[in-house]
Amino acid sequence: MKPGIRVIRGPDWRLGNQDGGPGYLGTVVNIHPNNTVLVRWDIGTETICRAGKDGSFDLRLYDNAQIGTLHPRFYCNGEYSRNNAENPHIRGFRWKCLVCNDFDFCNDCYMSNKEKILHQHANTNHPFVRFVTPKALAVHVPPRKRSKKIPLYGIFP
Repeated sequence: MKPGIRVIRGPDWRLGNQDGGPGYLGTVVNIHPNNTVLVRWDIGTETICRAGKDGSFDLRLYDNAQIGTLHPRFYCNGEYSRNNAENPHIRGFRWKCLVCNDFDFCNDCYMSNKEKILHQHANTNHPFVRFVTPKALAVHVPPRKRSKKIPLYGIFP
């Protein structure tokens, strides 16, 4: 966890609607030594959240592109690489399809399900792995077909 990382409510959220409600984005602005963080929500409020304190996690990471995370030599097979020809490397989380050979997405394309249109084989029936940083271990993610979709609210570029 670093300042600048974008977050949403996590599995242990018990703080009411200080964040604006489910699906609202915030930014970590300060890390405290007691396993808590200060989050500035896009609605303008600030909250101290648990980030491991007493084994509880109020937050889920949404993206880390804002702090400069880059996956060199990996390109998004979605719209991102076509819209960013100047620097096409994946920024933020890298999502790799476990069914399609050599098929990766940036966080924006993975979350938007646009790959269904772009590649008939990489769809919501396929499992993926997520890489938070280039040196991080892969986290297996089940197919999204039956996942609950939550609208995302916040300030976007």
